[in-house]
Amino acid sequence: MWGIDATVGFPLADGRVTILAMVDHATAECLGIHVARRGTRFEALEPVRRAMHEQFGALPKTSPWA
Repeated sequence: MWGIDATVGFPLADGRVTILAMVDHATAECLGIHVARRGTRFEALEPVRRAMHEQFGALPKTSPWA
């Protein structure tokens, strides 16, 4: 089972940023991580995309999600 969570960080130079991470609950392995200035629903999908690429390989170029 995979889960995704978000938190907020405060770097010295950039102000507030959102940190999004996708974690495998069975192994506690971080599968995907993404940092964005603003944590929108589109930014939340980036760790999912990275986890899918890491676990299953690249998507074909004809895929609408590539």
